[in-house]
Amino acid sequence: MTSTVHERLDSLERSAEAIEIHLNSLEEGQASLLQAAIHSIETLHCMANRRVVETTGDPEAALIGFLYSYLPSQKAAALSAKPGNWLTASGYEIRAVEEEDVGLACAEWDEHLDELVGRMRALGYRWHLVLYQANAGIGYFANQSARVPGAVGTVLFFREYGVFAHALGWCAAALPATYFRPNIGG
Repeated sequence: MTSTVHERLDSLERSAEAIEIHLNSLEEGQASLLQAAIHSIETLHCMANRRVVETTGDPEAALIGFLYSYLPSQKAAALSAKPGNWLTASGYEIRAVEEEDVGLACAEWDEHLDELVGRMRALGYRWHLVLYQANAGIGYFANQSARVPGAVGTVLFFREYGVFAHALGWCAAALPATYFRPNIGG
């Protein structure tokens, strides 16, 4: 009978330890859930004055939607149809490229990029980004007049460096950068 009492006490002690471990685990889980809930609420508060833009999956549309909050006015110029659709869908007011309060202008990228860059710089758009898709995939480059064989894409022009910097940061985080070798001797 003595061994039975000791065995029962040992069994109860092991059960109590198992229950304590389980309770500690539950407390840690509840603390983690509470921290996650606090983080979610803080994130929602940060987004309270932000506009959420649904995109079609095109990197150009996603970038245009991202830039909406960074432009001093939500007025943009569409130099061709496809970027115009993205601008309109993101809530921009479409204006003429010559207007002073237009901080973003977009066009489809073609072989006349050199001419377009010259024209846009004369209008005060000193920085540009090209987002493109080619057989090798997608990519971007900035402030260059270059060609990527078989590529199609969009060029975005900026009047303000700060907005351009946000766009460049987005591109660096979302897309592979394209670098061009110098054409030496040829």
